[in-house]
This record gives sequence, structure tokens and C-alpha cells, in this order.
Amino acid sequence: MYQPNLIEQTLIDHCQQLKQAGWRSILLLEGDAQWRQAWVAKLIQTMQWSNGLHTAELTQHLQKYLGQEFQFVHIDSQDGLSADKIAALSGTIIPGGLLIISLDERVLAGDSALRQALPWHAQDVSIYSYFNQRLIKTIKQSAGNIYYRQNSSLTCNALPLPESGFSYPTSWTKAQNQLIEQSLILSQGVLTITADRGRGKSAALGEIARRHLNRHQAIVLVAPAKRCLTIFYQWLGERCQQLLTFLPPDLAVVTEAPEDAVLIVDEAAAMPAPLLKQLIKKYHKAILATTVQGYEGSGRGFAKHFLTELDEAKAPHLNIQLDQPIRWAIHDPLEHWVQDTLLMQKKPNKQALSIAATGDCVTGPDEQCYQIAWLDKKQLAKDPHPYFYLLSQAHYRTKPEDLKYLLDSPFLKLAALYQNQHLCAVCLISLEGGLPEELALACSQGTRRPNGHLTSQIIAAQMGDIEFAKLKGWRIVRIAVANARQNSGLGSLLLNWLTTQAKQQQVAYISASYSASIGVCHFWLKNQFINIRLSHTAEHHSGFYSLLSIKAIEMAPAHVNQLSIQGMTHLLYQISDYQQLSAEQIWHWLAGFISPPLSANEINLANGFSQYATNWQAAKLSIFKQCLEHAKTLIKHQDKQMLAVLTALLIKHKPLPEVAKTHGFAGQKALIKWLRARLKEIFTESR
Repeated sequence: MYQPNLIEQTLIDHCQQLKQAGWRSILLLEGDAQWRQAWVAKLIQTMQWSNGLHTAELTQHLQKYLGQEFQFVHIDSQDGLSADKIAALSGTIIPGGLLIISLDERVLAGDSALRQALPWHAQDVSIYSYFNQRLIKTIKQSAGNIYYRQNSSLTCNALPLPESGFSYPTSWTKAQNQLIEQSLILSQGVLTITADRGRGKSAALGEIARRHLNRHQAIVLVAPAKRCLTIFYQWLGERCQQLLTFLPPDLAVVTEAPEDAVLIVDEAAAMPAPLLKQLIKKYHKAILATTVQGYEGSGRGFAKHFLTELDEAKAPHLNIQLDQPIRWAIHDPLEHWVQDTLLMQKKPNKQALSIAATGDCVTGPDEQCYQIAWLDKKQLAKDPHPYFYLLSQAHYRTKPEDLKYLLDSPFLKLAALYQNQHLCAVCLISLEGGLPEELALACSQGTRRPNGHLTSQIIAAQMGDIEFAKLKGWRIVRIAVANARQNSGLGSLLLNWLTTQAKQQQVAYISASYSASIGVCHFWLKNQFINIRLSHTAEHHSGFYSLLSIKAIEMAPAHVNQLSIQGMTHLLYQISDYQQLSAEQIWHWLAGFISPPLSANEINLANGFSQYATNWQAAKLSIFKQCLEHAKTLIKHQDKQMLAVLTALLIKHKPLPEVAKTHGFAGQKALIKWLRARLKEIFTESR
């Protein structure tokens, strides 16, 4: 009979203790490739594990593995230390199991996961991985983890064990019971369920569906994919599976809702927010569930944006959060390590920050002194949480992998604005452009899409401008202001400082690509960024279209203006694709573009209508071009009726009598009279 050696016996005893406590932990191995491979193989044999996962053998999308359970997951640095993989697959490990992370001695010089994501010209750039350094340090410091280095001794961190052992719940928890009962009590409105992974959300959702079906209520089930519903169907039961209707999201929107049917949506954060809003309107009662801290990164955006909008709406809304873990015991070492290391907690523990005295002092709109400084990677790696948390608040989707890029990519720079050592705002920029002639030409021909050069690639490929792709620029990836300091001018203050920095470093331009909501458009317009290109499709999660805007720094402003005119011409050509949007939204887009110049004849026609008696049909095109030129004045007035009338007449080409009737005018003559007066006011003010 085989007798394990001392190290093997230590691991066997450790895993047995973990299983009794209902916990999982980490085994960190450091050594050469042959030793790592042999040692993991021997460990699997010693532990008699029959169900594990090596990330080198991953053949499908991560989501495919989320409903499965493993005794171990092995991630080797040779295959890349992906933060997304760590976050996703750690949740598949059962109590008594280990997350095995094996490292090459060169792991601090970066890994394949990072190299693949860097810009095209980064192959020869020296990299130091502060993310990997942080990962190793936190593993070695965290309770319950094991560290073993080749030709060294094994270290097993102390793990205070609970007084009683762990067993899987045989009945619903108090929170799950409350959730199930509330779902039955709710007669109309929206019930949202949020939870971290392993909290029994899918099981409770299956029970909710089963009880509704037993009451002879129709159920329409919507999820990103059927493969996400394994646990849901287990709790629903085979008989009930035949009674409900499953629809993929895109089909659910266009399918008529059965009378009195209850809508159930699982993993709602993975779906576009506008789609969810459409679904909710179709059903008198909707139950939406989602994972908040998932590797996909959309859960936090769902909690911040979508749930806030539901709370502000008039329809009844109840949110229930499941906190108690079901798949493992509370205080699980692996879960704690993942949340702490990948910064998946909701808020940083501390708000005050010590900053270098070298930051620039700038005067804010409130006449107070603020400090702004670039953060070097070493400084940022000491405590990235406050910065990463604030950046995540500015975007609908933040993934664990974003933290790796933030800490490790030499092509990302972070600027921070403080007051009295408190973090107020941050701005993350990407160093882009400077493409050689051959690559710029290939981009314009659609044969190359180089990583890390979004602005250059878009303008070369979609606007045909090869010369622009050769210019070096900064792209603002994200800019965020702390909630308590928003709408106080600090975002603009930070942008002004960045503009000064860009001039000093002879950067050609600063660009920004962002979700083009009305409020966000107004911010960039106020800060003198010029719209260049609007996306053809809406962003999947936020549901907003994306705008690319540019501010000329060292490049010729006329170059940017010409690109903007080209972008507006393209938008107007395809304006029918956006007609489902509000007039206010469309005019906020148009206000950021440079409009084509009017001829003297066109100016005479537009002014002839607004000031005299020129015929509407004769002046219509000239009026439209004049309105485009004065779009900033139009949106400044915030006259929704004016914008709606102009949109109907000039963009949707509705006839005058129909527009007059729709907007409450006595007739066509009354509408014309009103238009003359309002346009005269707008055109005169803009001069």
C-alpha cells in the first residue's frame, strides 16, 4: 500500500479539514515547467481526484463551465494568468478542493494573457507584472493557502477552523424563503434578485417558477443561453419543464406576451438594458435575477445603473439580495482571496490616500486647491482599490481582467485628482497611434486591426484617413468623478490639466469613445471635444450608441473639422437608422459635429423664411443646414417641442399638416407662424 510522504500527507490533511469546514483554498507552486507538470500530476494521483480542470485544456467559452463542479482547477502561468479565468473558475471548485496556480520563475516579466492584449508594437517592450506580483503576495499572506517552491519546503498558512462542520443545506435558507414568498405575493411590478456566485440564486429561481406553474400561471423564461439554466431546471423539475416557455432575449422582445404570464429572466446583467426595459413593459409581473460579482463584469453596472433607474420609475420595484453562500460555507478562504485580490468588493475600505508631493496644484471651480498627478505602476500597485473602484463606476461593464491591464500595461496611464488627500476623480488614458505607413494603409483597406489603437483604426478603416493613423494621440478610456463630487466641474478640471500635459508632450490629439447618452454628450461638448463618428449599432450592455470625439492638441484643427464634417454627412445619410430614438438625443449628437458650410444662397433662403415670407418647401433644406450649424443653441434652450417638431419635419420628413396635428397646432398656418418666430430667435442668438 502506497504511503504518502510528509508533504503529501500535509496536503491530504489540509483538504480534509477544508471539506469538513465547507471551504476551498489555493495551492501556489513555483518552479520550472517539468517540475510543475510532474508535481501536479502526482498530487492528483495522491488526492485520488477524478474530476478536475486544467485551463490549458479549455475548449469552450468560460460560461460553459459555470454550472459544473470540480475538485480542483489548475492554472499555469505558461497558459497566461487570466484574471477572468481565475474569477470564473474559482466558483466551480467544491468544498475540500483547491485552486492550483503554478508559476514560472519569469512570471513577473509578464505572461501570455497580457502579451496577447497589448498593442501590436509591444512585443519588444519590457514589462513588469505588478498584477502577478500582487497575486503572489496575497496568496502567500492569506489564511488557509499553501505555498510550495521547487527545492524548498512547503508552507501552509494557518486556518482557524469553525467549531461545527459544514453540510449542504437540506432546506431553503431564510433569505431564499423570503425571496420565494415575496415572488408569490407580488401581483405586479418588478422583483430583482442580486447575489454573488454560490448563493443559491438559480435554485431559488427554479423553485419560484415551479410554484407559479403549480398555481396555473404561465411562465416565460428568458436567459442569454439555455446552458446557463442547468441548476434552474434541476430545481424546476422535469414535469414543470414542459409547462414553461423558454425564449432567447432577441425573440422574447418581438414575441407577444401570453395573457397574465409572469416573466422570469436569469443573468439579466448579461443582456442589454434597453432590451430589459422593453421586456418589463410587456409583462405585468417580471422577476429578474443576476450575479453581481461575475467574471463578465456587467453585474456591477446592472446594480449601479439599471436598478437605480427601476427605483426612480413609478412602477413597483423590490430588490432582494442573497448574501449567505450555499455551495460553500461562510468565510471561505478562496472566495475571500478572489474578492480581495481581484477587487470585486463593492467599496474600498479606506477613503483617505497618501499622495506624492509632486502633484500639480490647480484651482478648482470652487476656488479651492486640488492636486493632480500621474500615478506610476509601482505606486498604483500598493493600493489600487480606490482607483479601480472609481473607474468601475464610470462604465457599465468592468471585468477582473481590466485590473490586470491597469496595473501591467505600459500603454495605459492613470491621472488622479485629489483634495486634502481624498480621491475625487480619475482619468485612464491609452497611448495610441503613430502607425507606420504600411500598417495605416492596411487598416484603411480592412486587412489589419491592430490591438490598442482604437481611434487610429476607426478613422483609417471607417473614414479612409491614412495620415491620421500616423499621428500619436491619447485616448481617454475612462474618466470618473466620485459620486459626492459630481456636477461640480472636477471632470472638466481634470480634462484641462490633461490638455496641458498633452501639449507639453507634443501629443497630436486627445480622443474619447463613450456611450452617447444625452448627459455624457453634453459633458464632452462642454469640454470642446468634436464628434467624429457615431457607431452603427448600440453597445450590447448599456444599449447606447458610441461616439468617437476628438480634441486637437498639436495637430491642425482643420484636419479634425474635416473629419467631423465627414462624420456628420455619414450620420445624416443613415439618420433613418436612428429614428426610434428621441429628438433630444439626436440633436445632442448633431450638436457635437461640425456642420457643412452654407452657401450665401442657402443663408438667404433660411433667413428669408425665419424673418420674411420665403416658402417652407423652398427653404426647407437650407433651414435644416442652418439648424445643424446652430444645433448647440437649439439644445441649450432645452425646448423639447422645438426639437420634436424639427425632427419630424427635417429628419423624418413628415408633412406639415400631420406635424401640426401631432403637436397641437390649430393647423399648418399656425405651425408655420410658430416656426418663423422660433427659428428667428435661434438664428439671431447664434450670430
